[in-house]
Amino acid sequence: MPAGRKNVCEACYWRGLHKKRVKLDQAVFESPRFATLFADFGAWLQCHVGEHRAALTVHRYVPFFAEIEKHWGTIPAYPDLLKSFGAEGLRRVRLPMKWLAESKQTTVDAVAREADSEIRRVGAIIATVPAATVGAIVLSVYSNKLRTKIAAGKLTTRSMRLALRPAASLLLSADASGRSLPDQTAVDGLLCKAPGQLAALSGFIRFLNERYTLGLTAAVDEKFVAARRRKSLERTLLTLARSGDGKESFLREWVCICLEYFHGLPLRLSRQISDYSIAIDADGCRVSIAGREYWIPTRQSVAG
Repeated sequence: MPAGRKNVCEACYWRGLHKKRVKLDQAVFESPRFATLFADFGAWLQCHVGEHRAALTVHRYVPFFAEIEKHWGTIPAYPDLLKSFGAEGLRRVRLPMKWLAESKQTTVDAVAREADSEIRRVGAIIATVPAATVGAIVLSVYSNKLRTKIAAGKLTTRSMRLALRPAASLLLSADASGRSLPDQTAVDGLLCKAPGQLAALSGFIRFLNERYTLGLTAAVDEKFVAARRRKSLERTLLTLARSGDGKESFLREWVCICLEYFHGLPLRLSRQISDYSIAIDADGCRVSIAGREYWIPTRQSVAG
């Protein structure tokens, strides 16, 4: 028996402690109904996570049940819980929500939960632009336009978030204080840093041109992007050459980066090759892809 527990075994100790803590927590509730409800949850928690963890964690869920009792006096429908706690808040009480669902006291709506998460993410994006500035007004008008499309069934909330992210980035890159509209330099600068945002940013550029007659164009300088990518690959190769351990995972990454750097093969293609397609000798590696053989150097030759 553990020291200090006399003749009580480990499992019995935690079981007894859990029971004691549940009983103490029941005193928080005003109605016998919720006191019983919490005891039922406590019993489920003990079976679900074990006596030890249940005893240590049961108290943290009291505020959730107390809040429900205070606002509704009964277990409300899932949309009401979502509206009050938000998707993030409900994730923090994952186990009570799991119990409520398993005991048929509520029905979780995953679609509504994800929509709530997206709405909160949208709010966070809008909040990145200083309030009551030109930038904030522009972003608000643009978001309202996107919401109109959502209401018409032409756009999803997720698509709205993906459209607002580069819009906010452009406004902030043009003027971090949010006091001025973007110019062509800001557009070109952002697309140089994030060329993959071209499609998402194009809608915002059209909006700016239509509403503010800015005459902006959204285009990616392919030569600049290619040169920047090559520099990035070169740095990655040097880092791998100096720190590589020669294990299988390293070899796979080395081959992928080398095939793009030396032969212009996209990563998505090189990641599909099998280990049997790679032959290593003293001079380097020979990689066979679709009937063609590509040579790449060894780590040691690059590091040296």
